[in-house]
Amino acid sequence: MFQKFRNLKLRTKMAISICSAAWLAFAVAITYIGYNARNMAEAEALDKARESAYRYANVVKAELGRSMDVARTVAYSFQGMKQQGVPPRDMMDGILKQVLEDNPSFLAVWTCWEPNALDGKDSDFADAFGHDETGRFLPYWNRLTGDIDVEPLADYTDPEKGAHYLQTLTSGEEMISDPVPFSVGEKTQLKTVLSVPVRFDGKTVAVVGIDIPVTAFTPLVQQIKLFNTGYGFLIANDGVFVAHPTKQANVGKHMDFFAFDKKVIQDVTAGRETSQYKVSKTTGNKTYYILAPIAIGSAKKKWSLAVNLPIDEVLKQPRKLFYTTLILGNAAVLILLGVVYLISGGISQPVVEIANVVNKVATDRDLTLQAPVKTGDEVGLMAKAFNNMTGALRESLKVADMAATEVDSFSDEVSKRATANKERASEEERQMGVIQETVN
Repeated sequence: MFQKFRNLKLRTKMAISICSAAWLAFAVAITYIGYNARNMAEAEALDKARESAYRYANVVKAELGRSMDVARTVAYSFQGMKQQGVPPRDMMDGILKQVLEDNPSFLAVWTCWEPNALDGKDSDFADAFGHDETGRFLPYWNRLTGDIDVEPLADYTDPEKGAHYLQTLTSGEEMISDPVPFSVGEKTQLKTVLSVPVRFDGKTVAVVGIDIPVTAFTPLVQQIKLFNTGYGFLIANDGVFVAHPTKQANVGKHMDFFAFDKKVIQDVTAGRETSQYKVSKTTGNKTYYILAPIAIGSAKKKWSLAVNLPIDEVLKQPRKLFYTTLILGNAAVLILLGVVYLISGGISQPVVEIANVVNKVATDRDLTLQAPVKTGDEVGLMAKAFNNMTGALRESLKVADMAATEVDSFSDEVSKRATANKERASEEERQMGVIQETVN
């Protein structure tokens, strides 16, 4: 391969060498730019997703916090009334009813007092309006049928169905329940319960609660939009979906059906921020989920606001930038190839002309031929040097011709002298012969 390259024409070698180096530099630059652009876009998007998660978590927190404030205000009112003496039940009913009327998003407002903890007259109210057979003060003001009505709180002694009451009574702390079912006619829906303890003489004597249907949270999560297809949803402390912007069928299901990691589920239960990357088995698209905890009042249990970030949407612009730069860069390399080819032609052509002159000199042995000098660069210097060399050779040949002529002349003179001497010697011999004959 290297040998073949060495045998290529100078013009071709220059074009290949320069363009290969340029393309390599371009490829390294584009790879670096593309990689960093992708990382920067993803990092920026993740920051935006986290910021959005906490921003909307604060919206949910404010909404639930407002509801918890209402429950807390009612509890403090009842606590103050109890401290002032024996509070009238009808007045307390009026407060609960008014609170429900003033808050259309509430499903119910209720309170449940321990036996004889309110006025010691439970027996007088057994099976009275808004009471059950125990006579305890436990009105459940609600709008289950559309109109505001009251009925006695049910299942408050049941460890499961009445957990929001029993746990608040036992712990003496504010609580938010995980979604629990309730029935409206033949239809079963989900609600959450905010409960606040009422204290008297250092102990919890009652609980005030507010029921909120989980459908109230759907408009909140529908506001969340990220990169066209990103969305948000709300998850309770037990990992159950509370609200989803489009798929109402998900509400009430546990998040493990959505293939969340066990760690994510554990973090939600512990009230910690958490996140997870997921790859769709059907489309192969990558999605990032971040879940921000929501603290409601002083309740220990926290919900989570999850944000869905479509990574493919996030990387769409960096990919577009990468491919655009790739196309433009390759076009630039092709243009560079043409420019180099033209420039290399200007460099190689004088060299070819010099080579032709050298070849003709070698063939015809004509030292009068001159290489064209068209530039002042190295190629021009080479042509000048060649012309100087042929000029020097011509001078040398002239000297040699003169020396040869002189040698020829000297040789002729020597030859003539030798011939003359030979003829003289012959004449002398002839004369000596004649004399000898005469003597004899």
